[in-house]
Amino acid sequence: MLGLSVNVFSQVALLRFSRGKGFMKTIALGFFLGGLWTLAAYPLWIWFRQGANVADSFLEWALLIAPTYAGLGYGYANFANLGNSSIRIRLYEELRLAPAGLPLEEIRRNYNESAILKTRLQRLQESGDLVSRDLLWRVARKRFVLLGGAIFFAKQLVLQKRSEFDSPTPL
Repeated sequence: MLGLSVNVFSQVALLRFSRGKGFMKTIALGFFLGGLWTLAAYPLWIWFRQGANVADSFLEWALLIAPTYAGLGYGYANFANLGNSSIRIRLYEELRLAPAGLPLEEIRRNYNESAILKTRLQRLQESGDLVSRDLLWRVARKRFVLLGGAIFFAKQLVLQKRSEFDSPTPL
């Protein structure tokens, strides 16, 4: 729990320090700092426990503490990202800010699937993660590739599918 607290508080502090820029960077850095705290604090905890076996303690950390932190950190990252990425939440906020209401055409214009895709591709290009050459998109920086692979693996392991749109597939 302390690792998750370090994750959350450091992410929020970093986001405020950066004045709201680099949201995904702060999510990743907060996750890393919380994980580092978890890794560093656990040996101290073992040291204070009387008669703790180092090999058993490492196994406990590797099989219980680290996966629990990773799951909690992943859950927090998705929760924090909801407000950033959820169309429903953004739509509610826009409608709240327009008490007289918004015409359907404006809502359709703002939430057009191709416009949303264009915006996401533009963000990934501006951050240097994707590059477009000859009308083809490619990965430019692989910082999220490993993370994405781990997430797809976890989804496949737990849900037996890579996406909510896939039918279940055997491992």
